[in-house]
Amino acid sequence: MLSGKKVLLAMSGGVDSSVAAILLQDMGFEVIGITFPTWTTGDDSSAALAAENIDAARAVAKSLGIQHLTLNCRNQFENGVVKNFVRSYLSGLTPNPCVTCNSLIKLGVLLERMHSLGCDWIATGHYARTLFDRLRQRYLILRGTDETRDQSYFLHTLKQEQIQHLLLPLANFSKEMIRSIAAERDLPHKERPESQDICFVPQGKYADFIEAYTGHPASPGDIVDTNGRVLGQHEGIIRYTIGQRKKLGIAATEALYVLGIDPERNTVIVGPDDLLWKDTIQVTAVNWISFPKLLRPINVNTVIRHRGDPVEARLYPVGEDDVRVELTKKVRAITPGQSAVFYLGDELVGGGQIRRGYNR
Repeated sequence: MLSGKKVLLAMSGGVDSSVAAILLQDMGFEVIGITFPTWTTGDDSSAALAAENIDAARAVAKSLGIQHLTLNCRNQFENGVVKNFVRSYLSGLTPNPCVTCNSLIKLGVLLERMHSLGCDWIATGHYARTLFDRLRQRYLILRGTDETRDQSYFLHTLKQEQIQHLLLPLANFSKEMIRSIAAERDLPHKERPESQDICFVPQGKYADFIEAYTGHPASPGDIVDTNGRVLGQHEGIIRYTIGQRKKLGIAATEALYVLGIDPERNTVIVGPDDLLWKDTIQVTAVNWISFPKLLRPINVNTVIRHRGDPVEARLYPVGEDDVRVELTKKVRAITPGQSAVFYLGDELVGGGQIRRGYNR
């Protein structure tokens, strides 16, 4: 039984968080909606998107008769998410800023405001579930019941205090059910399409954003094969990621793919597809949800990209926060900077950042 009936809900203006407000009201909660204009500088489309999100969320809140607040998180967002995004790409990594944003901004800021506003809970429109395990005395995250919409992958960095106060009202709903509820209640913006891009790069042009943000064009360099032989020139390492084939500009007798990025030498290493397949992953900065710390090897299912197929693996603790992931079969394009997330059935065990993939 939930104690406390006042909840602070993150509202983006989209259908998911809007219907989350309805579901919380139906459960008897007093809902306060809050929208974070995290990034309103840069190109016109970024500022326009932020304004559109606020207007849409405000319209939904008005239609439901709930209080709506806006909170400018630009400084926290820039320092915690944007700078890390830029720094990662310049270091040859392919980051996932949504993972960082969830724990640092969405849930981090929500939790701070929850206390100051006298709320008992925080809530988001993620498709995932939470559970308290009395035996382990741990707050857990589980996959959403709709596997096609499950977003637990993006929540692996959450801490116990965040999960403890988190409500996920969409946990047992499908996207079709959510859109149906939005239509039945005649919500404003009920047909609003989902954004598929990173919020501060709404056109998906990551390299252009990084060049504009740093004020410096990316430095061209060599594209080399695994023996170091120069095959061509790249247009800046920020334009490449592991497994990429397009826009290499190399004439070769076989298909070539990006195998690695060396920021120190400013080179992009390419080779045939078979060299992309690895059976071991080094994962760093692991956050554990199922238990405080990994003390001994365990068997899990590992996912290396959102909606990727889970692969059976054995985890071995290495040092303080790292693990070695030994997969039962090779997977393609293990990408440094992305997240490796571990599951036992539907339970999210934990996850961290991929440092490298290799063959044992």
